[in-house]
Amino acid sequence: QKILPEDTFIVVLNHKLHSNEMRNACREYFCLDLYLSCQNLYNEWKSGINQNASMAIGDIATAVTKDAHEKKQMGLAQRFVTTAEMLLKFPPSHISEEFFVAKYQPMLHNVHHPGWLIDEYETENPSREFYLRRVRSHCLPKVVLELEEILSFCGEHIQVLKIAEWVTDQRWQICASFTKEEIQELLRRIRSASIHILSTSKDPLGIKLE
Repeated sequence: QKILPEDTFIVVLNHKLHSNEMRNACREYFCLDLYLSCQNLYNEWKSGINQNASMAIGDIATAVTKDAHEKKQMGLAQRFVTTAEMLLKFPPSHISEEFFVAKYQPMLHNVHHPGWLIDEYETENPSREFYLRRVRSHCLPKVVLELEEILSFCGEHIQVLKIAEWVTDQRWQICASFTKEEIQELLRRIRSASIHILSTSKDPLGIKLE
């Protein structure tokens, strides 16, 4: 569900007298909308995986249906990866998903501070930083692990290894939102991806071994 009516965001953006608090609210809306989109895409993809597992290959019609379903699943996976990367490496340098362009493209030139759900401008509300930190701690590990799950399912094990490169980047401060247990789980999955790559006669960077 959308947090605000579709035109509310545009009205605020176009208002010449909007305050830093309103600018922060627009950025927050953008961030939360990305998160909700990730969850909708992930849930639809996950539901499709369960449905695909129950399909039995039989006649030609069933095979065609299964093929169409798998193409849909691939499209959902690609859209999730794109949306998740926009979220995790916020702000995006450009907006790839067509359903975000019209609403958010105008604000990109005013978004400079890196990090998902981090205010662009300081506020005098002492509880706001606590609120943002709590939401980041709930959402960021969840999206990272969902991203790893989809990449692994699609056989993109090298991309799983690359998660380690940007999840520790100080620009986005993603690792700071992980608990010790969540860090261990992510490392376990990255290790599994490395083992899978080695088992296919490639080094951990994906280069084929002689």
